Amino acid sequence: VFGWLFYDWLCRSPLGRNDIVLGLLGFSYVVAASWAFASVFSGRGALIHTGALMATIMTANVLFNIMPGQRKVIAALTAGEKPDPKYGKAAKQRSLHNNYITLPVLFLMLSNHYPVTYANSAVIPVLVALIIVAGALIRHFFNIRHADHARSPWWTWAVALVALWLAFWVAMASSPGGRERLGLSPLPATKPVMLAGLQPPPEAVATIVTGRCAMCHAPEPTWPGIQIPPKGVLLHEPETIAAHARAIRVQAVMTHAMPPNNLSGITADERRVLAQWLAQGR
Repeated sequence: VFGWLFYDWLCRSPLGRNDIVLGLLGFSYVVAASWAFASVFSGRGALIHTGALMATIMTANVLFNIMPGQRKVIAALTAGEKPDPKYGKAAKQRSLHNNYITLPVLFLMLSNHYPVTYANSAVIPVLVALIIVAGALIRHFFNIRHADHARSPWWTWAVALVALWLAFWVAMASSPGGRERLGLSPLPATKPVMLAGLQPPPEAVATIVTGRCAMCHAPEPTWPGIQIPPKGVLLHEPETIAAHARAIRVQAVMTHAMPPNNLSGITADERRVLAQWLAQGR
């Protein structure tokens, strides 16, 4: 909501009188927002929140600007009066924005189904920028083509394909599995932040984690289709379990995001055992 309010203020400000300046500011704003989201949430959360921000802008444009302006124009025409041109101008501007960000919003909202896009939250702003550029260029091609078939700007496809290729390469090169597929050297390992005061996991905790999580989070995963441990996280022994206690708290206790769709069948009682152990740390 606040994201749309800021965008709406930009459109109504003197900056909104220049479509190119406004477009560049809007682009920078969304990319900056994706960086802020990536600083707070996981890569997956950052992408879905960025998509939600853009989708909210699109919806609010229709609800608070395009439709009300249209009703005022119709009312003026019905009364035999000349409509104020500002309503049509504002609606055209917002409709144009909605048109150009449609494809990027679709990509961002569907990105949760493709883990390679959010494997590394550090590159989320780069991916968002490239996807917006590619999506906007594709829409630009069809906008011009529908207006004048002879003026179809085919060059936009070349630039859009380059942007999409770069986005794919950046996503692959920033994930452990992607680097392996590309033949690149592994990313340097980062030391997890330990929870202060946390004791090593007792046998009950180690049994739960190794039984419910280590089929994927092991040096050689046994789960079908998993070749490397997701995000490079290992949970196959007490030392690695303790090292990733913070992530376990967020993913398996606070949110129940892991295991995905609870494929390994972890129970509520087992989550409570994990919570009791994690309560020792801070």
